[in-house]
Amino acid sequence: MLIRAKERAVLARHDDDVQLADLQEAVNSFIDPLDPELLALQELAAVLACSDRRYLPEQYQKADRAALTSTFASLQLRFGRR
Repeated sequence: MLIRAKERAVLARHDDDVQLADLQEAVNSFIDPLDPELLALQELAAVLACSDRRYLPEQYQKADRAALTSTFASLQLRFGRR
């Protein structure tokens, strides 16, 4: 939400002054992807893009990256992404 608010501030040409209205607009425009598999795909994309284990949730810090990559690929196919 904060990144979206910052983007709105930049587009409104007050880059260094993120205002409450920017945050409110970001929250109001948010659409929650309710599909649990889509959420899992997004989560795995973030995990696989992370280059420092310290920033990963505990469940992913020692996970088998090959298995995660395989699961990610399967989810991508389900959602028609290559």
